[in-house]
Order: sequence, then structure tokens, then C-alpha cells
Amino acid sequence: MQTVLYASRQAREEQYASGHVPSGIASARPAPPRDFDGIFKALVEALRRRGMNNILEQTETGREIARKNREEGREEGHVDLMRAALQAAYGDLADLDELARRLADRDHSGNIARIVAGATLDDLRS
Repeated sequence: MQTVLYASRQAREEQYASGHVPSGIASARPAPPRDFDGIFKALVEALRRRGMNNILEQTETGREIARKNREEGREEGHVDLMRAALQAAYGDLADLDELARRLADRDHSGNIARIVAGATLDDLRS
């Protein structure tokens, strides 16, 4: 470690107060905390004021994320609808969630039509 000699204690304190630390000497002061969440929010707000609302969607990665989110939301919506149709037609079932997911994944529209047409639970489970 390098030793730095100062003309006076005051000179040393002034240099540390200015934020400049000679190379080889660690600062006794910790680095100021970073508020990344606040910085991010401020950046997004500044970009919104300039009319750049959907910055992420303007990138290829952002469009891919948005597409996946839409697909996942649509899939969950299909399962919710299937669950509601099964419950309305057959009441509370022990395997309601599992059956709804399986039927929604296979042929959502076709299975809804089968439920409405009065298919038996055995037919739906097979």
C-alpha cells in the first residue's frame, strides 16, 4: 500500500472531503447508496414525457416478451373458461383444475362444445 504524506491534517481532510482519494488509499467513507429503483422510475417517466411509452416493445426482445405474455395470458384464460364450463355443467369436481387444464390444452373450443352438448364426465376424462 502506498503511503501519502500531507503537509497538514487539514490538507488531508480537504482532499478526502473533495472526494478525491490518492491511488492506493482506500476511502474511509462508504460509497453512497444507489437508488436503482428510483433511477429506473425517473428514466421511464422522462421517456413517457417525451412520448416514448413502450420502449421495451420497440425492441426485438421486448416484442418477444410481450408475445409470450399474451400467449400465457390466453392459455390461462382458456383454462379459466374451461373450469367455469365444467363447474357449471357438472358441479364441484375433485379433479376440476387438472381436468380443465388438460381439456383446455388439447382442444379448447372442441371440448367446450362437448360440454355444452352434454358429454359425460367419463367421455371428457378419456
